[in-house]
This record gives sequence, structure tokens and C-alpha cells, in this order.
Amino acid sequence: MAIARKIKSTARARPVARRTNATKAPDPARGAAGVRLYKSARRRFMPLRGTPEGSVDICRDVETDVSDTMACGIVVHKKRLPWTIRYDEYYLLIDGKLAIRVGRKAYRLEVGDAIWLPAGTALVYEPSPRATVIYAVYPIDWRRRAGME
Repeated sequence: MAIARKIKSTARARPVARRTNATKAPDPARGAAGVRLYKSARRRFMPLRGTPEGSVDICRDVETDVSDTMACGIVVHKKRLPWTIRYDEYYLLIDGKLAIRVGRKAYRLEVGDAIWLPAGTALVYEPSPRATVIYAVYPIDWRRRAGME
């Protein structure tokens, strides 16, 4: 899959300030100027905070500087990771293989497969050996709602 190769080639962890790769927010009165284009060459991946070193890298395309309702971007899973999600999450696998274990059930994703996970789901991400996904999260302010900010 061409997109997976292009994204994978830029999926190296680089510590950067928490921000998206979008240009400065346009004036909403300009209509279509609110549209954002995210170029692969500008993506910067960084370790996902709160995870063991070397397990997950993330590139946040849409965060609170762009949207008031949802977040999305790309995640690269490199190691097994137990996690409890505090938001609704959609995952679309674009490279590798990924099993998501919820209790005793394992959901096995192959390239092109997607999964929706409701808030509060305790799970384990199990990449084989790596997995690159496009994610979408709602609500964007889940940290505030969970009392984490």
C-alpha cells in the first residue's frame, strides 16, 4: 500500500513540542480557508506520553488548536501495550498487523481493517511486529473530562 510505505518511511520518533503539523489557524470568516492539508514530509512523530519507552509513537494531525470536537492522526505501535481508553476511538490499520485484546477476545486487524472502541474499554494492543494506524478520538477534551488537566 503506497500510503503505508510513505508514512512508515517518516515514522521515526523525534521529540518535538506537542503540536500538529498544520499551518496557523485561518480566520473562520474566510470560509473554505478552514480546510487543512497535512503533508507527509511535515509529520513529526514523538513518543506517546504515559507509555513505556519505545512502545508507541504518535503524530497528532488534529488537536485542540484545530478542532473543538475530535482529534486524529497516526500512531505506530512497536510493542505490546495494556491500555484503558477514556474516549471513543476509531482505528484504521494502514501497515503491519495488530491484535487488540479486550478481555478474552482478540480482534485481529490486517491492513485495511478498522475497529471502533468505546470509552472505558480496557484492552491490550499487540502489534506483530509493528502496526501503523490512523486514529480518530472523540471527545477531544477527554483529558479535561477525566480530570487529568
